[in-house]
Amino acid sequence: MTENAVNDEPIRIESKSVSFEEKFWLEYGLASLKAVVPALNDTLSKLLVVDTAVIGGGLTLIDKAWMPTVCKILMLACAWTSLSFALYGLVPRGRTINLLDPTEIRDVEREVIDRKSKYLERAALLLVCGFIVGIFGAAISAF
Repeated sequence: MTENAVNDEPIRIESKSVSFEEKFWLEYGLASLKAVVPALNDTLSKLLVVDTAVIGGGLTLIDKAWMPTVCKILMLACAWTSLSFALYGLVPRGRTINLLDPTEIRDVEREVIDRKSKYLERAALLLVCGFIVGIFGAAISAF
């Protein structure tokens, strides 16, 4: 028991109403957070399309002499690895959470965003590396 409960004195609680600006930023932050995961999924899906196109084009042109074979193989390896990262980033993970615990919900949401961002960064980096290798191989063949 608290001291106030023993003395039967009412506990005084002070509060202030939320300002328009505070309410706006809270709603804006929540809306932005809800939009992040779909945006990451959309970007990973688009990387899948680009990776598949690069792989298809690379396999079609593998016998052409406009680029050294080593460069073609490295470019295709980068595209395949990028495709793998993009696919793995899109795979949903199941997890049991307590829907009455806001901290746990926030932690899971942050974990999903971090995981998807990590795979997006890796897939994009590998795709860019594949393009660089392709440009380098074409430049070597041109000279």
